[in-house]
Amino acid sequence: MKSYYLLFFVLIFVSCKNEKSTSSTEKSTFKIPELTIETNDKGAEIIQELEEKTKAKKREASKITYLHQQDYYQIKRDCGWYAFTKIPENTEKTDSLVLDNMGFTSYLNGKPIENLTDSEKRDLNKTLKTELFFAELIFGLNSPTTQKKYLQEEKINETAYKKVKIEFIEENYEQDYLTAAVFWINTATQKPDFVAVNFDEKTKETEFLKLENPRTIENILFFDYRVYISDQEAEIEKMAELFEEDKLIQKEVRKYEDIKVNLSGKSCD
Repeated sequence: MKSYYLLFFVLIFVSCKNEKSTSSTEKSTFKIPELTIETNDKGAEIIQELEEKTKAKKREASKITYLHQQDYYQIKRDCGWYAFTKIPENTEKTDSLVLDNMGFTSYLNGKPIENLTDSEKRDLNKTLKTELFFAELIFGLNSPTTQKKYLQEEKINETAYKKVKIEFIEENYEQDYLTAAVFWINTATQKPDFVAVNFDEKTKETEFLKLENPRTIENILFFDYRVYISDQEAEIEKMAELFEEDKLIQKEVRKYEDIKVNLSGKSCD
């Protein structure tokens, strides 16, 4: 299973180029061992344009650090290799959690420890991957292992949006993966204002993100998030309607501070 896990995790977070097409009904199919990925061409085109607009591919060869809720995070990428590190508040820098191409590791005083149960490792793994998704949005959406589907144009508070659904393929794997996200991309700015995301198809809890405080650092776009949930099970595609009708509950505000970006200058194409 480790080889499958490695294949999936490398591909799911590495963006790749797709050919552009003006048709919204034609489908492109990619063959990957044990997986068949289908996407409609308009969805793929919109996501590729979004990746280019936000300079997401610059993350492929970079080191990014930031603070979130007083915890220190570091993302290092080198054309497919990556390491995502969390150093909790009030601990030494030698005490850390690391998620990389080979999975999850915990360090104490600079030495790896193996005293966590499998359940604890899975929970920490999922928590880190969720944080990585927030921190790296839009990066990873243009992977050949994601299904990109243009749904329709939709208005939120009289503003027009292109609505695109991204499905992350996770069948045949035992790990917990992000399963689906819907993006509402402003037709005027060509950037997302809202995202609905489900991190675990078992719980069915969907979060609705209002993207705030957009800013660019080394030309890479970063956001903060106002996060909402529904007190009832709701379809991911319907979350904007519930938001507009004021039927969602604010869960948290996620702010990213002291962001630093160091680009290696390497091209990963």
